[in-house]
Amino acid sequence: MLAIKPANARDQWWLAQAMTLASKIGDTRFLLAQQTGQGTPKAVLLLLVFWLTLLFASFALFAPSNLITTATMTLCALAIAGAVGMILELERGFGGLVQVSSQPMNHAVAVLQADSNNETTGSHT
Repeated sequence: MLAIKPANARDQWWLAQAMTLASKIGDTRFLLAQQTGQGTPKAVLLLLVFWLTLLFASFALFAPSNLITTATMTLCALAIAGAVGMILELERGFGGLVQVSSQPMNHAVAVLQADSNNETTGSHT
């Protein structure tokens, strides 16, 4: 649409309307993408936990049973559990323990809307 050169005022008005609608469609798609809880599929998460359980079980099977080995295996298991928990936490983005600020996105949307309003009214800065 940006490459279209309107021939007269009527075509320019239609182009402005099309740009406004395209902008609204883009905003709606963004909001829908943010609201859908697609996240990590539960099957992948269960497979990962199962694989890690087998991995640590095999390590414990061949390791000597002493305090250092038990402490090391426990710390490694906690580190991996923390990493998986952090991956799941970051899927929520705007909620949970780790929160991403929505202020930069809100500012970007406001700037885009201001630019869109300037283009539809015909004033350029």
